[in-house]
Amino acid sequence: MKVKYRNEEHVVIEQDGLVMAENGKIVFGKVGEPLLCGEEVVEVVELVLPTSANLVAEIKSFMDEQGIDYNSSDTKADLLQKIEWFYAEV
Repeated sequence: MKVKYRNEEHVVIEQDGLVMAENGKIVFGKVGEPLLCGEEVVEVVELVLPTSANLVAEIKSFMDEQGIDYNSSDTKADLLQKIEWFYAEV
């Protein structure tokens, strides 16, 4: 999931019902409630995962943006599997 805070998008994780930045420094609030950062409400940006309908280049671009590692020789199926594993761990 991503949130927009001060016009910058940040990847966030959900843990124990809380949404927080991956670096663990910012706690935004409880899942399902308006997310707060300090006293500002932040906009939730839905994270749309690539599918087999996407081109390999599009999937790799998504993975680069999300910080997901891949090998240049990975097939489309390999890339999609790595994305699935990455978000299963979060």
